[in-house]
Amino acid sequence: MIGKQSMLFRKRLISVILLAGCTLSLGAAVQGLNGLTKTRILPVDEAFGLQVLAYVDEVKIQWRIAPGYYLYKERISVSEPGSEAVQLDFPAGIETFDEYFGDVIVFEDHLNISVPNGSVSNQGETVLEVRYQGCAKLGYCYPPQTRMIDLP
Repeated sequence: MIGKQSMLFRKRLISVILLAGCTLSLGAAVQGLNGLTKTRILPVDEAFGLQVLAYVDEVKIQWRIAPGYYLYKERISVSEPGSEAVQLDFPAGIETFDEYFGDVIVFEDHLNISVPNGSVSNQGETVLEVRYQGCAKLGYCYPPQTRMIDLP
């Protein structure tokens, strides 16, 4: 008799342990899904806040780069529509390896570039074509962006 009760006890104990394990696994899975829904990729203009300021002697182009995002140096250019890109003087960036582009230089947090007015037309109103591309560190890369900026 003791053998039969012992066997029944063992079966119930194993069932309770399996049920507890499944409950914990399900809880962890739900927690993981909740974590995914909280992580979202920002719209491009939130990830890379672009601001262009025109002064008498220069145009300042500034990006406010959201945490966890970066811009590629080689994917940034400024020109007048239909013209050659202006030579830009970049600050030091971060050297890194990118799975898509290989060895690259990127910018995080912010990027400020000055374009001397002599580099662009000063014949009345001017339009600047600002091109850039960046990625989220979570693995999402935005398509190349082009912004047409009217300067006074």
